[in-house]
Amino acid sequence: MIKSGKQAKIKGGLAESPSHLMHRALQLALDIYAEEAGPDGLTQRQFAVLEAVAARSGLTQTDLVKATGIDRSTLADLVARMTTKGLLERERSTLDARAKAVRLSPAGEAAL
Repeated sequence: MIKSGKQAKIKGGLAESPSHLMHRALQLALDIYAEEAGPDGLTQRQFAVLEAVAARSGLTQTDLVKATGIDRSTLADLVARMTTKGLLERERSTLDARAKAVRLSPAGEAAL
């Protein structure tokens, strides 16, 4: 609509999109985290997993999915890589023989 001979301002766009602005805020926060952690530091997701395991040792990967919000397949790969790096240790759960309980290794404690 045109009023007084001026073109009406177009509404919308990325600058007014709450989801886009939240995504950008997350990107900036992750960039700041990566800069502070340095090239050899923990990633944000690795930190989240170590923090969750430190808070409650013996969590299963299903428990970690709930605690961290990381999807199941990504978390399984992340835990496997962190175990290979020596940050986490896995053993059979005493509550469920099908599940693996996760706990911090000494290296994981030091990294955290």
